[in-house]
Amino acid sequence: MDPFTNLPARIDSLPQAQSLEFRKVDRRYAPMAVLTTVLFLLIPLAVGCTIAGFAESLARAMQVLAGGVVIIALIGAITWMHARSYAVALREHDVALRKGWIWTKTIFVVLTRVQHVEVSRGPFERRAGLSTLKVFTSGGAQSDLTIPGLTADIAERLRQQIAGAE
Repeated sequence: MDPFTNLPARIDSLPQAQSLEFRKVDRRYAPMAVLTTVLFLLIPLAVGCTIAGFAESLARAMQVLAGGVVIIALIGAITWMHARSYAVALREHDVALRKGWIWTKTIFVVLTRVQHVEVSRGPFERRAGLSTLKVFTSGGAQSDLTIPGLTADIAERLRQQIAGAE
């Protein structure tokens, strides 16, 4: 008798991934993500306006400022839409993250493969009362699944649930 067997699975008998109940991340995540992105982009805009003002003229600095504001507004809108697309689902054997508003991506991590789970809170997250859950599996130094925009309570409960399933 062959000790190794790998029987085929019937595709039509597999559970439907679409039937997952995804829960959107906290509504405070989108404004926080836009704020951090805009603040980060204001630095090069200020430098560009300063250089244009000194090197050329005030009129050129105003053109750079106007163009920069339009670009930052577009990037802010894209960031808002992307941040609103995050949703998470937890099942008995895996955790899933769905993200993306143009190209949707769903990531599944099998709980038996989890090596480490951590909750992090940056300064803007702390101010908004939010946390990021990071799930690590073997094979890399970076997290395999990062779920931003969770309340501190939900992030900690998810961490305990996932860590308890290891």
